[in-house]
Amino acid sequence: MRQFAAALALLAAVPAAAQDAAAPPQPWEGVWQGTIGTYPVRLCLSQRSDSWSVGAYYYLSQLKTIGLDRRDDGSWVEKAGSSDAVTGRWTLRPAGDSLAGEWQQGAKVLPLALTRVAADITDGACGTREFLAPRIQPVKLREAPKTLARFAYRELTWDVGRGFPEVSLTSFAYSPVASGDKAILAALRLDPARPEGEADYVSCFQGALGSLGNDGDFSFGYAPRAVSAAFVSVTASAGGFCGGAHPYADYWWLTFDRKTGKKVDLGTWLTPAAVPRGDWFEDSSLRPLSPAFKRLVLRRLRFEDSECRTVVSEAELWNIGLDRTGLVFSPSLPHVAQACGDDAAVPFAELGPWLSAAGKAGAARQKGG
Repeated sequence: MRQFAAALALLAAVPAAAQDAAAPPQPWEGVWQGTIGTYPVRLCLSQRSDSWSVGAYYYLSQLKTIGLDRRDDGSWVEKAGSSDAVTGRWTLRPAGDSLAGEWQQGAKVLPLALTRVAADITDGACGTREFLAPRIQPVKLREAPKTLARFAYRELTWDVGRGFPEVSLTSFAYSPVASGDKAILAALRLDPARPEGEADYVSCFQGALGSLGNDGDFSFGYAPRAVSAAFVSVTASAGGFCGGAHPYADYWWLTFDRKTGKKVDLGTWLTPAAVPRGDWFEDSSLRPLSPAFKRLVLRRLRFEDSECRTVVSEAELWNIGLDRTGLVFSPSLPHVAQACGDDAAVPFAELGPWLSAAGKAGAARQKGG
């Protein structure tokens, strides 16, 4: 899936300091659990290079991470909240599988007592599932009735718990009527517990914490855009921050045939003169457009400035979607030009000369529905 590939690329991208040669393991590295005073906490500490270390912890009663920075003297400072103000200082004394020390905030001093949690920290302790485990709670599914034109459906929202307030997971469901509807509903249902699935928010947070010691944020959603007796047209959106240089955002269309329950490759609805044939990515809606056909699409867009017109005109790949009256084209743009992206809806009447036999048959089914 394109959106998950983008997220994985961001998980792999870490600050330049992490590119340094790996330093020997330190006795304080690892995942730890214990107390600050009488308050239960879970802690992670990692040395990412000779000059850079990552740490984070959270109170088990609150499940909100607080970042830690290691100073040259070996102590650690924490910065809770959105400001850079130091909210606590840590002094640690490792002894095998135990950590002792003090947490200090002004004149207030509390003892630290922690023991090691078994975890594979080869790629850093803060990016392990063991560090996140107490924050991962049973997911609650909520439903709300919605309508799109005359189509009644239920909006689905997955609540992953108070440990991850920056996670948004949404989709939809409807009463199956056509023979392929059950397969479509299965494809649209999210599973936050499935590793490397589109709703795998945990891996995203592992990436952010592992590379930077801070929480990420994650969103994924399916929404209905046009539903007929023949097809279900869906937009998918994904975004967030999973570590690396910058956040990511993606948006694309999916079309399902209600008779078969399978995805429809709308690129095949257009002739090779419109969409040149080649080595297409099977699990993607991105397709190239010929220069002549791209000019037809661009006439359906309005640009606020010449820079956006240029970057959209130069887009090599486009998403293709289906609405009630025609096809919709969305350019695939680099991160810095995301704001220039927009949908260009082209009616079937205008697409006539460019439609393949499959496209003409599909258009007839859509019009009839």
